Amino acid sequence: FHEECAETLSRDSSLMAWWPVAFLRALAQVERPVELDRVPRILRERFPYLSELVERSRSHHTTTLGPTCPYYKQCHFFDSARRAHNADVIIANHALVFQWPQGLPKIRNLVLDEAHHLEERITEAFTVSVSGEDISERARRLGRKKAARSATSSAGDAETIAARVETVFKGDAAALLREDAESVRAKVVQVETVLGVAFGAGGGRGGGFYRADTLSLDPPGAAIAEGVRDRVIDSLRELRAAVDGVATRMEGWLKDMGQSGDGGEDDRAVDILKGYADAFGASRGALDLFLDRGGPDYVRLLHRNARDGAWRLEVTPVDVSGLAAPLFEGKRALVLTSATMTPGQSNPFVLERVGLKDSTKMVQLPSPYQVEKQAQAYITPDAPEPGTPQHLDALVELTARVARALGGRTLLLMTSNVRLREASSRLHAMLKDDGIQVFDSATEQRAAEAFVASDRAVLLGGERYGEGLDIPGPKLTCVILEKIHEGMTRGHLAEARKARARSPIFEYDFPLRMIWLKQRVGRLIRSPSDKGAVIIFDPRVARWSHTSRKVVLNALAPMPVSLVTSGDAVAQVASRYGH
Repeated sequence: FHEECAETLSRDSSLMAWWPVAFLRALAQVERPVELDRVPRILRERFPYLSELVERSRSHHTTTLGPTCPYYKQCHFFDSARRAHNADVIIANHALVFQWPQGLPKIRNLVLDEAHHLEERITEAFTVSVSGEDISERARRLGRKKAARSATSSAGDAETIAARVETVFKGDAAALLREDAESVRAKVVQVETVLGVAFGAGGGRGGGFYRADTLSLDPPGAAIAEGVRDRVIDSLRELRAAVDGVATRMEGWLKDMGQSGDGGEDDRAVDILKGYADAFGASRGALDLFLDRGGPDYVRLLHRNARDGAWRLEVTPVDVSGLAAPLFEGKRALVLTSATMTPGQSNPFVLERVGLKDSTKMVQLPSPYQVEKQAQAYITPDAPEPGTPQHLDALVELTARVARALGGRTLLLMTSNVRLREASSRLHAMLKDDGIQVFDSATEQRAAEAFVASDRAVLLGGERYGEGLDIPGPKLTCVILEKIHEGMTRGHLAEARKARARSPIFEYDFPLRMIWLKQRVGRLIRSPSDKGAVIIFDPRVARWSHTSRKVVLNALAPMPVSLVTSGDAVAQVASRYGH
């Protein structure tokens, strides 16, 4: 649908002006209800007005007028709420569960699937975020004037609000609002400038460890000079004051008019005023939290796009074990399920991370498959060091050899889309003469479907293919892992969490990495008749201590594991599973 819209626009540029409206109206016919969060970011960037329409169209318990709205009976939000009240079972994502709307029925029994992501999902639910782009765009809309030469365009929002508040305010309300809006936008630009200095002074990657576009104001690993840190805080305080000014002014007008926000179905001006007051009030609250919530319980992260200077702030909890307690308490039943709840065989890692104590011994069901007979894992100690050009060269060569031996039927899982595209390009050239097709998830949306539909093919996948990919049968016989990934245990938040552990490697690093590993290895055996091999192209495992290697073996159990050279791995895969 999005591709068809883009093609239409390319044929007729005159459609640009009204296309965002047409897009949302068409989307409403394609999807019911419409999930506005799925509107692609690339379209929002190309058509800035689309973001405004999305926000004005959004139905949410904080933005709807309720029964006074003339469209109350047709509202998708209230329709969903009504159906939820009449349902015995509600299927929802983790984010909604942890921010359960008050208007929906109380959850009595809760089943959380894919529970190995529970700490991550709770963290996301309780992270407070604000972006300069959102604040600036809201201020731009508020300060926008009616087009001078347009007889059909409606009055700007400032004029609409001003005309309505004239009963309680005798001055030039529209001029004040535009002044407020300009002040907010100027402070956003000031923050962009200061953050540009901060990221430069922060040394970029923080000793080759952190992402270049993220800094933390809180230890450990703040990677920002104290003087620059103070300038960042000061600029954010000035922005907060500007946002507070416009929010307070609007809240005062609403109070003086005796309005709670229910202006009635025909009072559009009050609706617009209430919307801006709520939005600027929410930004003020997020900035308050960011400025006040330092210390060991939170990490304040600054994200910046070096290309355009856009920035976003986050206040992220370090320890989530107590945050979800109100949701967990009082349940008749709380069930957590996952194929990788533990990093090995017994440690209830996920429960400990989210503050749950199992009332009874954790139930661990055996695999429905005879993994010890159906699969074999190989670890290659002679592989080059991961991350080097030599490692990528050797990985591509090994994948090509395996694919030729198996007639395709190979999945290569990568941890970087840049390396994935490079590997895909090389494999295309290497396997073309063998009649083996190469599909990759970085350039093809339906790569997995194309792989399954092909007789001789190789599939390259990024992180999202490491979980949930289900290809049973003989189409997939070998899974090759680029390396054991450590990305989820790096970064400012991870460092803050590891600082609380007595043994960070074995209490945090290894458990997360082994859960990650088990998920990827689990892509291989998907039915009782499946057979195949996993090749872990990571030589570091062979250099680890006996204790560390034992952790890996426990994670892979009951699958047998062999440390062999790359050549021997290919030979054994060809001998056991080749045509």
